[in-house]
Amino acid sequence: MIDITDDLNNRITLDKPARRIVSLVPSLTELVCDLGLTRQLVGRTRYCIHPQKAVATVPVVGGTKKPRFSVIRQMQPDLILTAKEENTAESVARLRSLCPVYTCDVFHMDGAVRMIRDVGALCDAESAAIRMTDRIRNKIEMLKKNRPHRGSAVYLIWENPLMAAGQGTFIHEMMGYAGFINRINSPRYPSLTFDALKALQPDYLLLASEPYPFNATQQSFFQKKLPHTKVILVDGTLYSWYGSRIIQALDTFSIDDNG
Repeated sequence: MIDITDDLNNRITLDKPARRIVSLVPSLTELVCDLGLTRQLVGRTRYCIHPQKAVATVPVVGGTKKPRFSVIRQMQPDLILTAKEENTAESVARLRSLCPVYTCDVFHMDGAVRMIRDVGALCDAESAAIRMTDRIRNKIEMLKKNRPHRGSAVYLIWENPLMAAGQGTFIHEMMGYAGFINRINSPRYPSLTFDALKALQPDYLLLASEPYPFNATQQSFFQKKLPHTKVILVDGTLYSWYGSRIIQALDTFSIDDNG
């Protein structure tokens, strides 16, 4: 018997480890594969594209916000992985009628470690999950000894309206590991005007690749408007994915002068 309580305080009880997993979260899909569970993955969203080779043959069951319930039912899953920020409460409630649903709400590293171990426990991959989280802990300790200090930053996640990552988010936590001090003091993901952004005078403006895909044209625009701020494009998965991608993120932060 496996008994896990998820981040929304829902109990997930399984008679045996999950063998037919549907993941509705890109970072959790990658995690499932990196835990050695690709064969158990029977469904993913169209945004779940990593690892590319591993997921290429896994059926798509819709998007993160609008999963196709009828398709998922045909997959006969015994576990569905969801996230509070990625999937709607309505979708998750409906999916619970099919099978146990694990929902994570990760906003700090301890939560990420716990989530990875939960998934490992639910899917008979406890040893792999422990090895992965031990690697994460070791890399954090190494990074702390030689942590870069890059200065203040604002991390934009959306263009219109401008939205930034604030306090109490996993992105905020990862900004710290990357050596940035977050200039946004509001919680979650506040919107802000351009004048408000300019008034913050950050040393860096980080333009994320997701959820909004900022590009070089927008980078050039912001750089001209903010001549005293270094504007850079960053891989959003390194800051916002809270599964196995954390390992790659910590490695990148330790050597990349641009964060």
